[in-house]
Amino acid sequence: MYKLDVSRTQWAVGHGFFHTGIVSAGGGAVAHAYDCGSLRGYARELEREIAAAADRLDGIDLFFLSHFDFDHVSGVSAIAAVIQIGTFVIPLVRPEERFFRLAGRLANDDGEQTVPLTADDDYWALLADPVATLGQLAANVVTVEPGGPLDLGDYQSEKRPSPSSVGQAVQSPPSVGNVGQTTAAHCNSDEVWIWTSFVTEAVAGFATYFAGQLQSKGLISSISSLTQADVLATLVLDKRQALVETYRETVEQVGKSFTLNLTSLMLYSGPKPSAGIRTYRSRDSMKERAEIGAWNPHPGWLGCGDADFRARKRRAEFNRVFVSLKRHVGTFAPSHHGSPLDWRPSLLAGFGPKGQSVPVCVFGADGAYKHPGHGVLLEIQGRGGMTVIVSGDERSRWTERMSAFVEP
Repeated sequence: MYKLDVSRTQWAVGHGFFHTGIVSAGGGAVAHAYDCGSLRGYARELEREIAAAADRLDGIDLFFLSHFDFDHVSGVSAIAAVIQIGTFVIPLVRPEERFFRLAGRLANDDGEQTVPLTADDDYWALLADPVATLGQLAANVVTVEPGGPLDLGDYQSEKRPSPSSVGQAVQSPPSVGNVGQTTAAHCNSDEVWIWTSFVTEAVAGFATYFAGQLQSKGLISSISSLTQADVLATLVLDKRQALVETYRETVEQVGKSFTLNLTSLMLYSGPKPSAGIRTYRSRDSMKERAEIGAWNPHPGWLGCGDADFRARKRRAEFNRVFVSLKRHVGTFAPSHHGSPLDWRPSLLAGFGPKGQSVPVCVFGADGAYKHPGHGVLLEIQGRGGMTVIVSGDERSRWTERMSAFVEP
């Protein structure tokens, strides 16, 4: 059995998302991050939280990006300038798909908040070619392809540690290996913590049609030109009306159901499914959001980015992929800042050791677009769960600390 010290923070960046976590044992630690960004109106809050994170973190070993919307990635360059990053893990998304989603934001009048207003902003390079851009900020960039089942083993063969064994853990510094869909931290040769990512299956065709229409109108020279930052900036800043018209024509042609965001990378951070665990809140867990320190802890964390869950098939896919991991999850970040469009009660199924618990649900939101939805909060609370809204106010920042005794 191993004793792990676990800490994770939801940073107060306003309407956006910035999450970090640290797993440590025996003097060594593995740190991860999930997204780092907010809307343009929260630039000062984002800068403040990045500075605070830099004071707490010696480095970030694994940096996961769920998708490339501005409010999830606008702080990536800034944090890379002050914290050393080992590996970025990102969804494998074609350039026309990334740009098609941005065009949809503009068509829905979200452009004033969700895209930069100058051509020299580093967001254009990240949107155009994330692998090359992130490759300049970290040692490695790993892409995760959409779809495909994950083999997580026989999670039902869980062995629970006896009460007498708690406190007799052998400590050793964790190390990370096998970056990919499932990345593991090892103490000695045992897997003690995993990071499992999954990207929902993409729908081909609509983005290619959209790019072809841009080309036929002379707005771009070729689909490959969407990998050039200056081309993207010119389209958005100087040719916005034509871009929006082309987007709307594409939607009319292929159907609105094919314009949804299907490629968010979702992330689980916690013990492997078959692990035996006992978890206790650390005494210093009261530092931020003290009321949460009294809640029953489970060590795992699960986030959804902006994954679209409006279709029953995609909700079923989410539950299928994470069914074996939800048993360890104590904190859940639902999709899209708590948007009612991407929320269904079935997403709460299967949490806890017996599959009947309701996790603490955390939202990075500050009221923009009316997120999180009133009905979403009511449903979670009404089922016995707790909700935490982390806004742009520094006082809303939430840090959890716990000791997890893990039997691999």
